[in-house]
Amino acid sequence: MVYSVTSKKRGNYYKCLGLYSKDPQKRAQAIAALKGNQASPSPLSQETGAFSTPTFAPKIPSGTEEELTKLKKKVMEQELTINKLEDKLASAEARHELQLEKVRLQVRDEMKDKISDAYKEGYQMCKDNLLDLRKFQAANGL
Repeated sequence: MVYSVTSKKRGNYYKCLGLYSKDPQKRAQAIAALKGNQASPSPLSQETGAFSTPTFAPKIPSGTEEELTKLKKKVMEQELTINKLEDKLASAEARHELQLEKVRLQVRDEMKDKISDAYKEGYQMCKDNLLDLRKFQAANGL
């Protein structure tokens, strides 16, 4: 069954051609059929089942090895710089956390002192009010 490309079943059309096939040979044939070429041979060698080296791969000029080593050195230097910056960031974060913890402890201690002072004041006020009440009761014979 062949579907037109413009139909709603476009995915099925490509499926019928073999574009989604797991077999590389069928997939290569489907791609070639879409391009209008004849079926191309599979990149897998039939005897070994291993990938063959493509013929279109460019050859690397000899001067590029030196450039490649220079680029590798640059990458290594940049990675080292990144690692140093990450270490600095981690130490800065640790210092910041330490400062935050110190501030938290200081605020907690201040709040404890304020609560303790307020409790003592309230206790003293209650004691004074109780004494005043007893004096009032004694004076009025209650």
